[in-house]
Amino acid sequence: MKLVNVLFLIIAATAMMASAQTDSSVVVDNVDNSALVYLENEANVVFSSKGDLLVAWQTADDVSQIAFSKYDYDFGEWSAPQNISSAIIQAMNPSLAADKNGNVYVLWQQQDDTATYKTRDALFFSKYDGIAWSTPKDLTGYDLDNGEATMAIGSSGEIFIAWNTDGDKTIEAVFSMHSKDGGETWSPVDTLSAGHAALKDQSDAGRVILAAGSNGKMAAVWANKPAGFTKMETFCNQFDGKWSWPVMVTDSSGAKNDRYPSVVINSKDQIQVLVQDYENNSNRFLKLYTKSWDDPTFQATFDTIVAKGFQTSYPWMAIDKNDKLHVTFRRKAMDAVTVNWEVAYVSSIDGGKTWREQLRISRFAHDAAYPSITVGDSIVAAVWRESSASNSSAGPYAIVFTKLDKVMPTAVPQTLEGVPFTFELAQNHPNPFNPVTNIAYTIDKTGYYQLSIYNVMGQKIRTLVDGNLKAGQYLEKWDGRDEHGHQMTSGVYLYRLRGQNRSITQKMMFVR
Repeated sequence: MKLVNVLFLIIAATAMMASAQTDSSVVVDNVDNSALVYLENEANVVFSSKGDLLVAWQTADDVSQIAFSKYDYDFGEWSAPQNISSAIIQAMNPSLAADKNGNVYVLWQQQDDTATYKTRDALFFSKYDGIAWSTPKDLTGYDLDNGEATMAIGSSGEIFIAWNTDGDKTIEAVFSMHSKDGGETWSPVDTLSAGHAALKDQSDAGRVILAAGSNGKMAAVWANKPAGFTKMETFCNQFDGKWSWPVMVTDSSGAKNDRYPSVVINSKDQIQVLVQDYENNSNRFLKLYTKSWDDPTFQATFDTIVAKGFQTSYPWMAIDKNDKLHVTFRRKAMDAVTVNWEVAYVSSIDGGKTWREQLRISRFAHDAAYPSITVGDSIVAAVWRESSASNSSAGPYAIVFTKLDKVMPTAVPQTLEGVPFTFELAQNHPNPFNPVTNIAYTIDKTGYYQLSIYNVMGQKIRTLVDGNLKAGQYLEKWDGRDEHGHQMTSGVYLYRLRGQNRSITQKMMFVR
């Protein structure tokens, strides 16, 4: 093959790999090796119900602290890092969650300079009201070595936390507490991993993840290694007013070695658990187990999320309001000459039966790992750790953010029984508007549709809807910002609904 053809193929392949990646932004540079999702069970990015976007991590200081950055939509950049903790020895492994009242909460491990408990961690908690963080509160004390903690908000606003003790005093168990008053007071500690015969002599249990369901339901999953075994298994516990009996998702009695579980609860109250099956370094794949809330056991069969051959690890799963599943994970880099690892994303609209083609989301020629994912009202987003070195064991590191997917709107129920839907795009309300306007539209046929915003020059500045919709009435909001979060100037804008070889366009006025 001629040299010019070889060069052309290399350039073309590089361009294809680069185009497979979503737009991203660097939150912060020069972070610590374990700054982000090092334990694969903590959400380090969150949207508040007020629209704030926050990322938290562990700093690279000699005395590491928990820091955060907030996205500035007006300037299209991340704010300068600010510390939340004030640890004496170290603070590490933050987990974020947001309630429906605009508050964001953070939970982390912290060591204090106390002679008796110098090698143990307590769990600390703080609340962000959109302006400032509250004084950190010690939730557990240092009697045990508490760590690998995570947090979730229940459907009624309760704050749930879960964690494990790391072998201290021969106790290796998973615990939980919850608060009904925004973290002011907490319930007694529940032991989630107690009661199951297979858990009596566990030698390793931890990296618990929580998922909220409807009507106060909560599920917890964690990895467990029975005493005398070398392989991991997965357990699940359910909260419905109280925690129940632990249920085995996968066991380690055979050749299985299941790690890094993640969990969601869909609108049908089904619990779906993602597990990495680790046969060996070459044979690692992601699988999904499902059970209805009241079923005593998980189904023995599973859906394959990512097949063998990609050497997947460190997965994270989230679910949106339409029951669409979103999964991020680390995989062996397609261009293994440049870097060892990259972060990819897949999704499923049918409960995990089929999955879209993998999309690389980390930057080209950057070694990447430890993704964390969040679902907002309209956007699915992720953060992860990257290194410009060829191997992720070498820094310096950066925390990188990207938007993964749009959350499709849900149909408004038909108000006039028996009256068929028509293809319509209503005038926005209010109009003129500042800062937000509502756009109502109706779909008469199930199919692919797109709702986009344009300036008067016909240039597309924002896509609000892009996907398959069922026939029905819908409502979307526009906040006067473009795809990158930049505030638009005052003026006339167009919004267009397209689908099934038809389109409707309307005008609106934005006034700053």
